[in-house]
Amino acid sequence: MEISQSNIYEEILEIANSGNPPVHFRYYMDLLANGKLHRIDIVLSLERIRDYENNYCDETLIEVEIAMGTFIHEIYPYRNHLLATLYRERVGSLDRESIEGVRPDIQQFQAVLVETDSLMLTDGSLVTSNKEQGDKAATLKRTFQLIDKSLGDLRMASVTGIYRDARVGDILKTVMKGDVQNAASGVSTPVSSDRVNEGGFTTVIGIDMVSPNNTRQYHAIIVPPHIKLLDLPLYLQEEYGVYSSGVGYYLQRGIMYIYPLCDLLRFTSTTRGLRIANLPPTRMAGADKTFKVKDKQVFVMATGEVVQGDPTDFNQLNLGNGIRYLQADKIIDRFSTTSKNRTNVYRSNNLVEYISHQRPDGRNNIVYSPRQITINHQRESSALATRLASTIDIVWENSDPTLIYPGMPVRFYYHRGEILEWLEGVVIKAHHYSSASTPGLVNDKHITRSTLTLLVNRDT
Repeated sequence: MEISQSNIYEEILEIANSGNPPVHFRYYMDLLANGKLHRIDIVLSLERIRDYENNYCDETLIEVEIAMGTFIHEIYPYRNHLLATLYRERVGSLDRESIEGVRPDIQQFQAVLVETDSLMLTDGSLVTSNKEQGDKAATLKRTFQLIDKSLGDLRMASVTGIYRDARVGDILKTVMKGDVQNAASGVSTPVSSDRVNEGGFTTVIGIDMVSPNNTRQYHAIIVPPHIKLLDLPLYLQEEYGVYSSGVGYYLQRGIMYIYPLCDLLRFTSTTRGLRIANLPPTRMAGADKTFKVKDKQVFVMATGEVVQGDPTDFNQLNLGNGIRYLQADKIIDRFSTTSKNRTNVYRSNNLVEYISHQRPDGRNNIVYSPRQITINHQRESSALATRLASTIDIVWENSDPTLIYPGMPVRFYYHRGEILEWLEGVVIKAHHYSSASTPGLVNDKHITRSTLTLLVNRDT
């Protein structure tokens, strides 16, 4: 069945025939150096790498064009303490003018200069030694790394305490926002989308957390003094268990997201999902309209190259598709039964043993946990969950990066012969690259191209 004959074709037509979606934006930046504000209108490119699996914040690089004299004399000397405010302004698709009544998205950063060489030292000419002469002579292309100010002091903060009558979810929900006092209560304040778009915040303003699989209330949860705040989710997952499919956490636009890393079955249970239709590269390539948002669901047309990787067979054959371990809570009091001077130990009462799924050839590889004796079931099942998933890389042209959030559930549609199939999973990485549509003295529009990496269930 051709894609034009499938039921998702109506979604594609709705995108193509809809009004102009918000894919046309213009970036500009204010740079604060030594108390003086410099407006930078020429943004050549903006690159954001969001690795939701291996990192906890954005890696952002911006390339701009600055008057040479201004840069040498008023920015470079204060390169160790630069503050940047980045604006993303929506513009019309035809006239490319700012849309009245629509406020720009704002984010504040600490700016770190990538090129550290001094032109005044290496050149030494009149042009470089005089600001006015330099501004008239040339402009410079410079790259800055932008570090989210909402990360603030979190990178250096440590956390410690004995949290009594608490659940792991309560601690994460409060401590990861910086509220150590209310960790046992699980108090968390909702944050509006307007608050996020306004920017200006210098700390975590909200928590978006998927409910943990581990709901046990512990008499005491102990966090030793050497634990960094941004290592707390990993510590709790390792020592007590949070999710049964690994723990992920990521700070994006002031919101700390905490989510199961490899839970591939969340799409049907969430209201904020991503649906992707895989289109042939020759069909609708370069289209201006590539997505729509309806009822909090994002529908995207993948019009570029799609790459799949499937290491599941290798992982299961070498690392195992099953696990076994002794239950620690039964070792002392319930490990055996004694009657009439005879002690019996039953394997079924003390040993946990299961497989993630039955292999087609029946050759199940059930291995002992490296810990052998444990009560942390979430940690053990997480090791199996990572061996069940394959990856898909898709290209999303004319994209809107603000629609993708960490650990976002996804459904990927494709055709197997005449049958429409889909795979479900989560977004584990997003690489967004925005560049000026036309070079010039002033950038009137930037186009964004995104590569999304999906972790999905295996295509059988």
